[in-house]
Amino acid sequence: MNQQHGVVIDCARRYCSVDVLTAVIDELAAGKGDFLQLHFSDNEGYGIASDYLALNSGETNPDYLTQQEVTGLIHYANDRNIQVIPDFDVPAHSKYWLERHQELYPQHVIQTDFDETVVDYFGNEAAVAAVKQMIDDITALFQQRGLQRLVIGADEVPGSGSYQQDYIHFINTIADYVTEQGYTPAIWNDGVTTDGLKSLAPNVEILYWQQPEQGLTADEFLSSQRAVYNYNFYTAAFLPNVQRSEQAVHEQAAYIKNQHRLTRFCHHDDPYYAAAASNIAGSAMTFWNEEAAGLSDEELLLQLVPLIRAFLQTARQ
Repeated sequence: MNQQHGVVIDCARRYCSVDVLTAVIDELAAGKGDFLQLHFSDNEGYGIASDYLALNSGETNPDYLTQQEVTGLIHYANDRNIQVIPDFDVPAHSKYWLERHQELYPQHVIQTDFDETVVDYFGNEAAVAAVKQMIDDITALFQQRGLQRLVIGADEVPGSGSYQQDYIHFINTIADYVTEQGYTPAIWNDGVTTDGLKSLAPNVEILYWQQPEQGLTADEFLSSQRAVYNYNFYTAAFLPNVQRSEQAVHEQAAYIKNQHRLTRFCHHDDPYYAAAASNIAGSAMTFWNEEAAGLSDEELLLQLVPLIRAFLQTARQ
């Protein structure tokens, strides 16, 4: 199996400059990694240009990457055999772009009436149309050579367990549209139940970050004959912040080398659960930046680089 290994950078909660991202790409190339996943959409921000959201300045700015910067980054990555994967999170984690949508298109109500951070996934045609418009922007911007993937989120969605049928119908609708654009859709694992897995579109890939209590195991997803990636939230996730000392980062790198393995998934009672299946599609190290606002680019890279190197050394073990 041609496994894919990479790094997720959260550029929604903290602006990440081209210099930071090209440095990450250089580390991926040096460590024989395969992809950079840009998590650019979350409650706190939207980290790339979007015509639909009128985020279309052509000038470098501290809020989002311009279209030219994104395309330049993709070319830089592709020249080093690195794929850039867009990561757009719906229906939850959407507060920022929902608020902007409401300002621009007040005639369409597309958020739920119980949570302002969640796109209405209960048969709201205007909500589906808006998400498709967003995807049009994304897929046009991220065109590149090789197999193209698009992460559509689906994690931490309020009501997804009680209203699994509505949740899966929404995910399948968006996944089908992503597929029509020539991309393979991927979602996080935590919202899918046993019944939901049976009706989830077969080409939807799974990013397994952690098992919710009474949620599906990694083996259950792997046995469904779909692509499953290990994004272990315990051994392969990190939150940079100003409190992290050089020694703390060094210790975290040593921990990753000692404990992270491709087959070890994060279950609610065992973060080192050894999956029985061998058909794991790949893995990723994730950097969530909600605590990173106080770091300069140089300080941020001092925390990212040693951990990226440690992860890539162990990714294929």
